[in-house]
Amino acid sequence: MRPLFQSSLLVLFLVTAGAAAAGSDQRETRATQTVDAVLAGDGEAASRHFDATMKSVLPPARLRQVADALRQQFGDPGARGPWRHGCDAGLPTLWQRIAFANAPLDAKVVFNADDLVAGLFFLPPQEATPCAREDGADAGGVQDGQVESTDPREQTVEVGAPGWPVPGILTLPEGDGPFAAVVMVHGSGPHDADETVFASKPFRDLAHGLAARGIASLRYVKRSKAHAARMQAETPAFGIDEEVTDDAVSAMDWLARQPGIDAARVYVLGHSLGAMLAPRICARSRACAGMVVMAGPTRPLEDLVLQQMRYLAPHQGIGEGQLAEIATQADRVRQLREGGEPEGSLLLGLSAAYWRSLVDYDPVPEARRQDRPMLILQGERDYQVTLEDLDGWRQGLAGRTGVSLRTYPDLDHLFMAGRGPSLPRDYMQPRRVDAAVIDDIAAWIGETRNSAAEQQ
Repeated sequence: MRPLFQSSLLVLFLVTAGAAAAGSDQRETRATQTVDAVLAGDGEAASRHFDATMKSVLPPARLRQVADALRQQFGDPGARGPWRHGCDAGLPTLWQRIAFANAPLDAKVVFNADDLVAGLFFLPPQEATPCAREDGADAGGVQDGQVESTDPREQTVEVGAPGWPVPGILTLPEGDGPFAAVVMVHGSGPHDADETVFASKPFRDLAHGLAARGIASLRYVKRSKAHAARMQAETPAFGIDEEVTDDAVSAMDWLARQPGIDAARVYVLGHSLGAMLAPRICARSRACAGMVVMAGPTRPLEDLVLQQMRYLAPHQGIGEGQLAEIATQADRVRQLREGGEPEGSLLLGLSAAYWRSLVDYDPVPEARRQDRPMLILQGERDYQVTLEDLDGWRQGLAGRTGVSLRTYPDLDHLFMAGRGPSLPRDYMQPRRVDAAVIDDIAAWIGETRNSAAEQQ
């Protein structure tokens, strides 16, 4: 499986498949040997304990790219903690904290019935998920994308495009409605329903804050997280529609049909990559009443990634050689845009098919062709999507009615407050989406309702 970047923090995401088993000592040994080999860039040794699916989608050459990508973003690996045991989707799973030079990550290793490695992830630090008890009750906590049933106003649901069900969370305000509502669409990478990035959960903050202001919301687990192995097996050449657009459109249409929801006031709220694709989602959804664009790129993604790495280089020990390789990979993506067939690995390990899916899409002309209202929000401390991207929206939509723009001097890519240059370590501190952002979204939704009523 290819590595994906999560909110432009590179988080490596591999595959899972299989069924439960026993043998924890053997698993620890195999997990250690596998992670040792991956970190050393030894693809042959790393795949020794893989099951058939893992071997087919992660050949040794791809595993060497994984090692290179980890070092490019997080630096050299350091001290490693003890293995923690639990389960993921019923499969025996081990977690180990690794102190990389620039940020800690958890290695997560999933096993099948034969105690072979059926999944491997490098993710932001997280708790080990306990296994279900024999009586079927959960031994503690909830899975990614789910919520406990203690709040009657927050319900676990199932959404997604036909044939690709994903768990979601419907959050309702107090009262009977009908309520205006938003569908939240994630940034890049395999996200849970809260769009968790290290210690931050921006979508949860938005959902709870909007509910307190009378607005419902739907957030869901991204397909690339919920169906990792299946995507690689059935749609290995997937692009932005399979990763993002199709499920978002289906979620919009599903939400508009729910009791208590005002079908005429369902909005798409996209963040980062989800914001870039908001015009595409809105154009394809019959239910879309408008768009909230939070940190939406308007430049090619290869330009953004290269700019981000140059920004981070002095702060995270990224050397000139690493930057040169990233620049070379970005050039290969540009060759794809021009119809070429470049040789060598592409930026972030993403497939040629994925990059090609972005070639013919430009969010600004797509938004300009529509008459649905837009709210465009930008944090001025955001180094991942910058004020240059905001200028792309402003200039490209000049003269188009129904467009509102807001900037926030102290906020970063996650719309959370801080001081000084924004860096990935900020995301490791427990923070919340700034209340002013939630106020502005709620006020804008109220204004669009009033404007629509005046036109009737």
